[in-house]
Amino acid sequence: MEEIQTGSFGSRNPLKGNYAKIAMLALAVVIVVAAVVTGAYYIHNRRQATPKVQYNFPASTTPEQKALYLANNNQYQAATQVYKQELSSTNNKSTKINIYGMLVYLAIRFKDYASAQQYADEAKSLDPQSSGPYVYLAQLNTAEGNKTIAKQYWQQAINYLSSNQAGYNMIKADYQRNITALQ
Repeated sequence: MEEIQTGSFGSRNPLKGNYAKIAMLALAVVIVVAAVVTGAYYIHNRRQATPKVQYNFPASTTPEQKALYLANNNQYQAATQVYKQELSSTNNKSTKINIYGMLVYLAIRFKDYASAQQYADEAKSLDPQSSGPYVYLAQLNTAEGNKTIAKQYWQQAINYLSSNQAGYNMIKADYQRNITALQ
């Protein structure tokens, strides 16, 4: 007769003592997967990054046209740089005041009131007897909602207008309309 044996039949647990090896293998797999996912994420984001836009303007394009184009394409800093280059290339006081005026208008458009104030002050320091800087300051204060101060600057612009200037009466009437519009 055959004897029936009970028990483990001499076999042993194949995982006994190998838990540390399995844990290390699992950790290695997790690290490799994390590295692959992270690498794929960065590669994807780098491809999606907005490339720096370069503008190639025709040689006949004036600096004012370049700045206007850039401003219309929401490139405030680039437009500002165009005007700053123009400032550095001229010695004419009147031209510099006009360029500062363009910088003021640009800064107001992009709600950079601190820069607009700085540019208007620079224009005023070049020629405190010129009406232009007072116009810039009036427009800045109008944009900021400072009606009383804006009116004062419009009045100063009128006071510094030269009666010998071409279109004096029209310019003066325009400044007075701006004062009236603020009331």
